Amino acid sequence: MGKEYNVPQKKQEEKFIQGANQDLKKKKPLKKPKKITITFSEEEYEKLKEKSSGIGLGIATYIRSLIYRDI
Repeated sequence: MGKEYNVPQKKQEEKFIQGANQDLKKKKPLKKPKKITITFSEEEYEKLKEKSSGIGLGIATYIRSLIYRDI
């Protein structure tokens, strides 16, 4: 049977962090997401503003409608 050694808590934490860092180095970096540009006409922009509380929400709603229209 092997002997049990008492390793101080700090050493265990350091070893864990070193192992985690090595794992991160092995993994390939994430690819940058592609930029999506959406152009609105003035009329569409005004409609989106009216429909939602904020233009960001209106744009999100518009994108969702585009996505789910095809399905």
